[in-house]
Amino acid sequence: MVYIEAMQISLEKKLGVLNKLLEFTEDQAELLKADELDDVAFTGIVDKKAVLIEELTKLDEGFEKMYENIKEEMKKDPASHKEQILALQELIGKVTEVGVKLEATERRNKEKVDLFLKTSRNRIKTFNKSNSAVSQYYKNASAAVTGESFFMDKKK
Repeated sequence: MVYIEAMQISLEKKLGVLNKLLEFTEDQAELLKADELDDVAFTGIVDKKAVLIEELTKLDEGFEKMYENIKEEMKKDPASHKEQILALQELIGKVTEVGVKLEATERRNKEKVDLFLKTSRNRIKTFNKSNSAVSQYYKNASAAVTGESFFMDKKK
């Protein structure tokens, strides 16, 4: 049946897209391991992933539409499409496996990004406090030199 073949092609494309997404996500993990984050490279990967996620959404929508068209026929006579159904089930298993790996890698990356952001905020906060203290010191030091004396000799 044409729809089943189209669904199989759709799942193969989805598997390819998921593998690319997993590869990009692993690249992000490598970037996050570095002491300094290369934000240009990181953002570039995020942009590439956004395109792939959009493609995944379209593939999923197309798959759902095709399944709706043949759902009743497959339920009536599953034996006549047994081999094709088994092939679809195998592909769905592979897609699920890659999806689980992708989700786990994304979760680890999110934790690393959160830690990186927290550390960066703390460094900025410390820098601002230090900068303020230095600024206040110089302000007080220069005021003492140019200002009047605090002690007056009251003896005449």
